[in-house]
Amino acid sequence: MKKTIAVFLGLFFCAFLFAQDSIRVSLAEWTFDKWYGGGILPPGQTTDKPIQADRGTLAKTAKIGTEQMFFGGSASRSWKVPTTGGYVQCSTGWSGSEERYYMISGLNSIDASSLSITSSHSTSQTVDAYSFKVQYRLSSTGPWKDVFGPFSVNDVTESGISRRQVNNVRLPNECNNIQYLDIRWVCTAFPTSPTTQFRIDNIYLTASKRNPNPTIDKTLLIEAQALHENDWAIPSWTLLLSARKKATETPTATNLKALSIVMKSMLSKEEPYCINCSFNGDPTTNMGFAWYTNSGTNGGQVQIVAGKNAKLSDFESPLMTNVATTTNLSNVNYLVPANDPTFTADLSANIKRNYTSNKVLVSGLKPNTNYSYRVGKQGAWSSVRTFHTAKNTKEDFSFIYITDTQANSADNFDVSTQILEKAYSKTSNPLFVLATGDLVESQGSMNSEWEYEQFFERIENVWSKLPIVSTIGNHDASSSNNFFNHINNDDSYNQSAAVKTTMSGTVYSFVVGDALFMVVNHEDVSKPGYLTSLGEWLTKQVNANVNVRWRIVCVHTGLFSGGSHQKDMSSIALRDAMLPYYQKLKIDLLIHGHDHVYSTIGPVDYQSKTLVPNSVHNVNSLPIVEQANMNGKSGGTFDVSNGTFYFSNNSASRKKYAPSTKTKMDENSAKIGIPDYWSLFTGRFSQTGEPTYSNIRVTTNAIYISTFAINNSGKTYLFDKIKVIK
Repeated sequence: MKKTIAVFLGLFFCAFLFAQDSIRVSLAEWTFDKWYGGGILPPGQTTDKPIQADRGTLAKTAKIGTEQMFFGGSASRSWKVPTTGGYVQCSTGWSGSEERYYMISGLNSIDASSLSITSSHSTSQTVDAYSFKVQYRLSSTGPWKDVFGPFSVNDVTESGISRRQVNNVRLPNECNNIQYLDIRWVCTAFPTSPTTQFRIDNIYLTASKRNPNPTIDKTLLIEAQALHENDWAIPSWTLLLSARKKATETPTATNLKALSIVMKSMLSKEEPYCINCSFNGDPTTNMGFAWYTNSGTNGGQVQIVAGKNAKLSDFESPLMTNVATTTNLSNVNYLVPANDPTFTADLSANIKRNYTSNKVLVSGLKPNTNYSYRVGKQGAWSSVRTFHTAKNTKEDFSFIYITDTQANSADNFDVSTQILEKAYSKTSNPLFVLATGDLVESQGSMNSEWEYEQFFERIENVWSKLPIVSTIGNHDASSSNNFFNHINNDDSYNQSAAVKTTMSGTVYSFVVGDALFMVVNHEDVSKPGYLTSLGEWLTKQVNANVNVRWRIVCVHTGLFSGGSHQKDMSSIALRDAMLPYYQKLKIDLLIHGHDHVYSTIGPVDYQSKTLVPNSVHNVNSLPIVEQANMNGKSGGTFDVSNGTFYFSNNSASRKKYAPSTKTKMDENSAKIGIPDYWSLFTGRFSQTGEPTYSNIRVTTNAIYISTFAINNSGKTYLFDKIKVIK
């Protein structure tokens, strides 16, 4: 007897977990004892016609019968009585046509749910001898319907015979609560040789009894337990573990519903996740795409079609199809002790994962055009997402600015998600999201891939519509290069720089409208010669775009700080090294993070590090409130004709730092290297403890920055509104 052919490929929805008051029962079982020849009927069986079942509580109308081998063979069957009550055993005969089948007929599933089938199959052929499928019908005269896979398949050896076993084929939900249900195994395409034998045997049909309380039906837990980690995308598996743990420990209707939602949205093992797009090169014609897949999943593509609301049928003839370049990532930290153990459920801290990083750079797009795209491959495509290319004119545009989302727990990611969702819904036609570093909390050798996973998956509604422009922060620096592997930024800086960055894709530029954006890495400040190399790069970008009015630098660690970083050696080094370049290049605006404090500084004179005279107008005077409004100011118009304006909008997270007082600044003046540092805080200087975001509108004449905060009631309000001119 040769090993059987491959019958099915994987599990459809799997089987189920034992819960406290859910009972798993067998509805039908029979086993194959040994081979017989010459068409011998099983012991006790005198006819090949079905006979009425005489036992079982769930299917009293089911029929019991015989199975006959095709083309000259038969075997002895023994009915196996399940150890639990409430079963019926049933099987019926065979067809004389070219399409052969074995059937369980007349099954009553009114008192059962979650039906699943296991069976094994054999052939004496040395080649694929037949095709195979499972079908069902809901009445004795109704149409037969296929049970769709994928199905789980194992090779087994029983009584010295090699077979292929199909495990836990789940029947669709419409098979539950049915008075009459037929199930059959159909074999087709048989060869004509009468010596060839095939068989389907060792059938087990199992189900869960329905919970008497329909609002707390814990049979779902049985299904959740049977899912296997290797069949699912890593983010889906982690969500399942969390939801399953909560539902198992506290099986309320709410927790079970949450589990059901997770299970319905799970991604299969080859489907992409952490999908995002980013400006890479000219944003009017280029777009960079990045996503992760489980390790070993290759052949990914991005498909692009014109228009914003594309349907799946539109991708039958995509405008562009580009193949991804991949990087295999091994032994990446998935969870670290700092991560929330209640959310990560059954996974231990310090667990490692393997991934494939996928990237595609698409060029040749049209300016000011809506596109739809999807990533993945045949049978494993993502949902349809959108982006909009920048205009190739100097017209106005808007973008969202956030910084320091920096979460390491489920609760903190709730805040990050809320702030980005609010920003997207309340900003008119934003072109992109600027995130100035510290996307996550855990860093260095203790970096957490789970945190990046949450950043992209939890905020998917925004990342599926807007590109991300990101600067590297100190918490993004890691030995696993998570930041670079997740985002497809321009990495050309390291190809020509005299002193390279530790992580590629962290220094790049682009032009939108009348503004040159230069995204800069300040994490390598301690490298000898790095700041000189960076200054030379800034010079090249400005010289290549002399007709652009605004020059904006985006960093994580700023040159001037409203928090404790003002006296850091790195801040002092940045001021000393970069201000001469800022003077030569006339940098207008620096947008930064790192401080977790709202601060408006300057415009600052490049040489004297003092406030540019007559550069600040229309500032409102308000009562001084400790931390909430340190200097009693708000609003203002800031003229950057002769200096740079430095702006940080606090943080898009719960993590906050206290703003430095005037007394503290005066005490540290020698360390800071600026005698009257307090005088540089020309607009609002504040810490309310609330997450914030900014809507920044860039026109040729002015840059308008409106910052919003979300209070404890979840309401958004205007926190500050300023204007930059020159």
